[in-house]
Amino acid sequence: MGRGPTIEDAGDLRRRLDALAESRIRSAFIKGNTRQMMLSIDVPREVISRMHTDQKISVRFELDVDPPAGFECEARTLLLPIPFSVLTYQLPDLLAGKLHAVLCRPWKSRVKGRDFYDLVWFLGRKVPLHVEHLEQRMLGTGDWPAAGALTIGKVVELLMEKIDATDFSEAAREVRPYLTDPQGTEMWSREFFKAIVTQHLTPLR
Repeated sequence: MGRGPTIEDAGDLRRRLDALAESRIRSAFIKGNTRQMMLSIDVPREVISRMHTDQKISVRFELDVDPPAGFECEARTLLLPIPFSVLTYQLPDLLAGKLHAVLCRPWKSRVKGRDFYDLVWFLGRKVPLHVEHLEQRMLGTGDWPAAGALTIGKVVELLMEKIDATDFSEAAREVRPYLTDPQGTEMWSREFFKAIVTQHLTPLR
């Protein structure tokens, strides 16, 4: 009689899924002189004047060559800083990606406050969640069992567990260096995030 699955089997599956996820990501850096790049896209001169002549800018691009299924795209045309067109995820799918980061990112010893900052942005704009796309993302990383569909109720339950396990003082400290106005993080707490999730997280219909 064969043995059933064990904790070691589950751990091995997660390691193989992590390796697969890493293999799907392609990354590259673009580096250059910050002043020259800012001039090329018509950044205001008063901003450029505060930059050191030898200051360098480095931008990292990551591309998932085998993204999770179930998302929708839309073409956007923007005029600033220069006219260009880009194909983007729709907001409900972007929210699914952000919630996947909130729920499943391996924080180790340092919570990513920027994930919660982005979550506030989405919920403040009443963006609905594409639950099915979040499910596909969680299946791809081994964070959701194949049996049973993910529901908005289960998402809320998982979020409440994550909120209870998060130190929001540390989360706020992590994100403040990236913000021009960090005052919005002063009210971060478990009660704050539970309230906005309960009041504003809705499924895409």
